Amino acid sequence: MAGQRYTNAINNLGANVQINVASSEIKPNVPIQFTAYPIGAAPGLIPDLNIQFNAEANVPGFPSGTNINFTGNGSPEILSFPNGFPTGEGAVVRVSSVANTGPFLFEVSAETLNNAAPVAEPQGIINTPRNLNGFVGRSDTEDWYQFVAPPTAGNFTFRLSNLVDNADLRILRDDGSLLNQGTNTGVTAEQVQVPLEANRTYFVQISNLPSGSNLSDAGATSTPYNLEITPGTGGETSVSVSALGNPSEVGPTPGTFQISRTGDTTTPLNVNFSVGGTATFGTDYNQVGSTFNGTNGTATIPAGQNSTNITVNPVNDGIADLNETIEIGLQAATGYTVSSQGSATLSILDASSETPTGERTARYWDTEALSHFFTADPGEQQATNLDPQFNNEGFEFVSEGSNVLERFVNSKGGYFYSSNPGEIAFVQTLQEWTADPSGVPIQVYSTQQPGTLPVFRAYNLTSDGHFYTIDPNQAAFADSLPNFRLEGVSFYAKPVV
Repeated sequence: MAGQRYTNAINNLGANVQINVASSEIKPNVPIQFTAYPIGAAPGLIPDLNIQFNAEANVPGFPSGTNINFTGNGSPEILSFPNGFPTGEGAVVRVSSVANTGPFLFEVSAETLNNAAPVAEPQGIINTPRNLNGFVGRSDTEDWYQFVAPPTAGNFTFRLSNLVDNADLRILRDDGSLLNQGTNTGVTAEQVQVPLEANRTYFVQISNLPSGSNLSDAGATSTPYNLEITPGTGGETSVSVSALGNPSEVGPTPGTFQISRTGDTTTPLNVNFSVGGTATFGTDYNQVGSTFNGTNGTATIPAGQNSTNITVNPVNDGIADLNETIEIGLQAATGYTVSSQGSATLSILDASSETPTGERTARYWDTEALSHFFTADPGEQQATNLDPQFNNEGFEFVSEGSNVLERFVNSKGGYFYSSNPGEIAFVQTLQEWTADPSGVPIQVYSTQQPGTLPVFRAYNLTSDGHFYTIDPNQAAFADSLPNFRLEGVSFYAKPVV
């Protein structure tokens, strides 16, 4: 609540004390209460004051100059205005005694009904320093404030100052648990620092004390106060990294490493990291958002922000290989600690991993001609599967590309396949070779394209035919056999996935 306190004394019967209550000390149109307490030199020596009020102000229900008498017999005298004062109004209050003399405490309190946690005054999200002024005393013993910690919570500092009497400061979590408190004596300021969780609700309690007052009767305290709430100061900064998106050579499509921090965001923060994985910087990918030498780098989180992004741009190298990875590991340094989420990995999808659109080319072993036969024609595959002369060895590659793979057969049952116009023209001049077109020709690429692999050709000395494989290990094995001779790469095709 807002308010003020005054101490004075009535030394003679019939005398009165004038108290000027400025409009700046009263919240307009908020319930207000005047309270006078007799006080004494020590507990048990409180005078029996019968206090009388005379308020001189434009207050509805309290006309200027009207005397309102209260018989106190040592008890407090209270004058309340549920509707408060009009905007800009102050009051002149005269305090007198109709019996006995002695000192008294006079309190003015503008109640905002924040005297318990359920009705705490809401402050919303506090992400910049906040100053709050209030008053606690005998007429209202507690003030409560409720606020939410921001996403960059860190350590908060709470300072209770400008006291003229003793008061306590407590910080509580939304479950009611006490996090920290300040309980200095006298008018010494209270200051505590509390680490807060991001986006959680907290309460601040300001309370007077049942004893320990600096008033002469050592009774309950009464004081205005200033509460300063400062977010983020002194908070330990923690950093983390996460991988976002699905980078791919197709497009290419970028991916992102996001480096985040908790704690103080008032200054820029340089975060060091190392890079590993199977992908090679400059060959398989480039990056934007950090200084980077290929194995180590530094990313800067700007002032006022809690994260920064490193964009990974894959390079389509035109080579079909396995998906490759990039792994970032944050490195500890002065000014921050690394959280449990200190590493993250992106996997770059190779262009060859894209699902092919063509027919699959099947490979068969001719047990009579001792030669290999290839076809992408579904009807031909079905018929060959039923022919006991042929053993199905599975799908070798995908029929997809800009060139037709021409097929020829010789009198021994050996087969020759080529997309090279020069080779095709030469074979057509040889009497022992006959063109053997299928209903659905095999399509291939004459040069390497994204997502393709080389298809190797080996000459079969037994059948004068040829063996084709997309598997380099099978090509090497065929070359090791006495009746095969490896002739190199014949064309390019996408692998079956």
